[in-house]
Amino acid sequence: MKRIASAVICFALMSAPGCADAKNTLVQNVQDSLSHVLSQTAAKANHSKEYYSYYIEPSVGRYSSTKTGNVFSYQGTKFAMNLNAAEIINAKYYPEQSSDSSNAVKDAVIELKGIYIDTEQIQRAYHICMYQDGTKMLILLNTDTVSFCGISEQAQAASLAGEMLKIARSVEIDADEIALAYTNHKTLDYKTEKIQLFNEVVPESGTISDLINKTNTMGGQDLGTDKITSDNQE
Repeated sequence: MKRIASAVICFALMSAPGCADAKNTLVQNVQDSLSHVLSQTAAKANHSKEYYSYYIEPSVGRYSSTKTGNVFSYQGTKFAMNLNAAEIINAKYYPEQSSDSSNAVKDAVIELKGIYIDTEQIQRAYHICMYQDGTKMLILLNTDTVSFCGISEQAQAASLAGEMLKIARSVEIDADEIALAYTNHKTLDYKTEKIQLFNEVVPESGTISDLINKTNTMGGQDLGTDKITSDNQE
């Protein structure tokens, strides 16, 4: 029995450095992916919606679209982008205040904050949190103008995070139109894109296994159409 116990302890001690190395590698991969995006010139928008426009690579597909949200597909993985109307309005009327509305839960394996320059040469902030459940990674990226969420395999997490930031840098907003549309209401009634990546209620425990919907399906959205502002055709 003592030999078995000793073997378990030794195995745990040997495994710990390996886990740490794996996490360090993942963090480095994410940092490298974001750094690569930030080193490039922000792309000009090729899709236009009522309140904002954005750019996506030809390799990124659009699954569905609403006035304030989109569901994209990247390398077979769906992820959502939603307009941060509340933050945009807050920045317009209370520029001295700042907020971070990312729907984060505790125990992120990766949390990174930084600054980027968008296509209009405006400096904006981003905050990315990643959570792990087995081989699945939940990615939440919040910026001053839009927010993203997606679930991917661990091997794809870094590249998906980079793609999210690349799109965020291309976003151009019409703050006046957004304020006009939403500040005349008693409550901010815009709805984010309805996707079934997550259970509807965030558990108090904040565990990722409770938060992630194992089916990882997108639900039945109404397909929307964006205006094309470049030569790229769909």
